Amino acid sequence: MKASFKKKAIGVKRLAFFKRDRELPEEFKDRYNLATVDLIAGEYNRAIEQYEAILEQFPRNGQVWLEYAHALLGAGSKDKAKEAIEAARKYTKIEDSILGIDNPHTMVEFGILMEEEGQPKIAEKIYGAVTESTPTWYRPWFLLATIFKKREKFKRAEEIFRKGIESSKEETERLMIGLAEVLTLQHRFEEGLSFRRKAIEANPDYVEAWLSFAVDSYQFGDYDEGEAALAKARELSRNDSKMLEVIEATVEMLEEHLKKCPKGMDEGEYMFSMGAVHYQNQNFERARKALEKAVRLRPKHAESWALLGGILVQLQELREAEKACKTAISLDSKSVGAYQVLSSIRTIQGNMNEAIEVLRDGIAANPQESSLRKMLAEVEKIQSGDQVLTKKLAEAEEQKDEGMKLLAEGKLDKALKNFNKVVKLIPEDADAWAQLGLIYVNLKKYNDGEKAAREAIRLEEDNAIAWGVLGAALGDAGKLEEAEHALTRAVELDPNNASNILPLGFIHMQRGNLDMAQIMLEKVVKLKPTVAVAWHMLSQVYDLQGKHDEAVDASTNAQKFGMS
Repeated sequence: MKASFKKKAIGVKRLAFFKRDRELPEEFKDRYNLATVDLIAGEYNRAIEQYEAILEQFPRNGQVWLEYAHALLGAGSKDKAKEAIEAARKYTKIEDSILGIDNPHTMVEFGILMEEEGQPKIAEKIYGAVTESTPTWYRPWFLLATIFKKREKFKRAEEIFRKGIESSKEETERLMIGLAEVLTLQHRFEEGLSFRRKAIEANPDYVEAWLSFAVDSYQFGDYDEGEAALAKARELSRNDSKMLEVIEATVEMLEEHLKKCPKGMDEGEYMFSMGAVHYQNQNFERARKALEKAVRLRPKHAESWALLGGILVQLQELREAEKACKTAISLDSKSVGAYQVLSSIRTIQGNMNEAIEVLRDGIAANPQESSLRKMLAEVEKIQSGDQVLTKKLAEAEEQKDEGMKLLAEGKLDKALKNFNKVVKLIPEDADAWAQLGLIYVNLKKYNDGEKAAREAIRLEEDNAIAWGVLGAALGDAGKLEEAEHALTRAVELDPNNASNILPLGFIHMQRGNLDMAQIMLEKVVKLKPTVAVAWHMLSQVYDLQGKHDEAVDASTNAQKFGMS
């Protein structure tokens, strides 16, 4: 019987952990080969007995210690496995030995141990090897991507998650949620939400997907969807007390940071603020939901009706947009935004005379408002009989709509072509220049982004998007003082846009303005409490200020939302 086991063991001696016979005393060879066979067969407890007998008499063989750790991991004895690995370090190079193990599950356990011991580089190599040897298993892809996510290398993490989703044959919903979190950290919120939905479709019983979707929905003011998702998560977890505790802790956080409005702001004002943020970020469906709730809560607030009208125009629902604008004007005859949107509707419909009349009414109510006069001059130019210009305007609107759709899908190169066409057709369109700059910045073409943003500001000095884009372009180019000035102006014009407040807080932190950094970052986590990087920065600021308890709390939130 011993001979047959020995023959089987010799057949696997290419394994990196197989030690040559001459390095063990003669009396241990058979026992060692039997232990190796048991290990490969998954008979971990029998293997442990054999290895312990060897190590008691011959403790100076690193490979035996490593195989012993392998068996302990297989048997679920992680603490003892750590002790065995420490012993193995004295005699062998851990990394090379682990990479030769044939069992992918044990390799992954070794990788997790390496991370716990502060050696993520070794863990990265281990997980990478397992994704190559066992590409259909989701777990090594998830762990490998998470390493890069912890390093804030979100693009690399995204690539790994996507490749894992393509390769895995099981539990892809876990990878989808991981990808969604990485996309959210890159401020690609619509894409993140779409992958949360895909995770739920892939496995409707996956509690974490429902919980993640609930948090995302609450963050953007979609309370009804958030409540429904939380209810589903509770239903699926009714027999899982630990998961129910996680859900209730999340609910507590949501109530504290999301469902309660910022100090001094009622819920209607808060929903108006959230809608304005979504509008700036081109999340028009979410902006619509927020503004529809805002006008229900504050039906006599003209600005909310005017903004709702602008959002509905973007969604090409002109009849409803017209109703919203007329409501705004009936509530406040000086509502500049309502006149502008209503005139745009008439222009889109080709009713140039009515577009002019709307603007003249607006100017009569607001004689000092230069933006209405500028818009009137443009409309009169179109109405004067220049049919080529009218066609250009129609084509520009078509290109702009297509570009916005491509942006929402993350297709930046294609969107860039659309907006380049828009500014060629209508070079005085400040918003188009601002969007063009934003695309350039996302493509890391910072000089082009800066030029486009400056052109938008030249055309419209108070264009909040353009100032935000200029700040991002300058900041990424290392021009911190200029970036701070631009982002400060953007925040002045649009005080609740977290996309501008976050980088401004980071710049203040870099320049040692800790009090200002604290103010900015605290505002970000109120507006968008599940953005891990904001909590992480705030934790660093608190730590530098000596506010250690606050730093710990902020760091805990950062970890809760995906950062370690």
